[in-house]
Amino acid sequence: MDMNRADWAIKTITSMKENAEIDIKKFAEKLLDDPFYQFTWADAAMEKAAIYKVARIVIKQYEKGISGMFEQELIINEIKNDLLQEIICKSNYPESSSSSSSNTMARYELVAFTRIYNELKRA
Repeated sequence: MDMNRADWAIKTITSMKENAEIDIKKFAEKLLDDPFYQFTWADAAMEKAAIYKVARIVIKQYEKGISGMFEQELIINEIKNDLLQEIICKSNYPESSSSSSSNTMARYELVAFTRIYNELKRA
């Protein structure tokens, strides 16, 4: 069976989620060895956590649409619209917390929404 662009995009996003999960687990395993060092270089883990979060949302939304017997193109378009709304909202109203970690995660989340949106745009 030939894979269409939407199938390819979902497969890519699923792979992004799985790779992020692996990297997060590696970070967690090393955390107790030297917490100060791990948190000093936690940027990659934070980025992967954001990708994992957004990819999970998209995959669940896609699976729900497919189980509802909706056309694949309609599902992908709906997901792209939802992602674009999140990107616009998060860009217009950026996180402004007293926690620098929270602000950093919000920026990584915006990047993750954008990366995954761009994957779906190719579909």
